[in-house]
Amino acid sequence: MRCRVSLVVVALVVTVAGCAPAPAPAFPAAERTAAATAVAEAEPSPAAVEQPDDQSGALEELVAEAQGSLQAIRDSSSGTYSAVELVAVPPSAVAYVFTYAAPTDPVGAGAYFDSMRPTLQGTADAQVFPAMTAVGIQSPSVTYTYLNPDGSLVWSATFDPS
Repeated sequence: MRCRVSLVVVALVVTVAGCAPAPAPAFPAAERTAAATAVAEAEPSPAAVEQPDDQSGALEELVAEAQGSLQAIRDSSSGTYSAVELVAVPPSAVAYVFTYAAPTDPVGAGAYFDSMRPTLQGTADAQVFPAMTAVGIQSPSVTYTYLNPDGSLVWSATFDPS
């Protein structure tokens, strides 16, 4: 199981690690958000709402198994990210939260990530969702969130199996 989770996390980073849009000026304190907290507290996808809470143990185990891979991802990102987190979002979702090391233009990065939606969906369909269902998580979903160093949102999207 550990190898499969590690490969899923590594595949995700390989898919999007090349994105390093031009830095933007730092955001004023008034614009800072608690985006990582918002991701964890966000409403689950419609498919996830109908699921029983008894799969939360499997979700927590999946996230715990992947934690060892996250430092390696950050180390291999050539300084692009200062933090890489995987957060369980019960009942059946995970959220990858990437924090850029340097301020990144949300408009430029947003356009890039929007163009990468098919790739992210494909990675989720081929690797993330099978790993989740293999441990008993029904109707999985995944959210990819990218934050600036000040916590402001660069881009975020949630994917369900296609």
